[in-house]
Amino acid sequence: MQQGTRLMLRGMLAQMQPKMRQMLDSLGTLMGDLNAYEAPVVLPNGDILIRRKVPLVPIPPGDPGNETAL
Repeated sequence: MQQGTRLMLRGMLAQMQPKMRQMLDSLGTLMGDLNAYEAPVVLPNGDILIRRKVPLVPIPPGDPGNETAL
């Protein structure tokens, strides 16, 4: 039974691996260099904050690049 479970899990991992790798690549592109972030801080209410070391410059509300198309 253990061997059957092991084979089933290996098969599932083999199927999931390409999508997981794609997700990891996308996340890396989205976040950029992890050295740009402070260590996570857990607030008393359970929220987790991950602050940038150098904050992003806010985009002014009237800027056309700030609009989201639906």
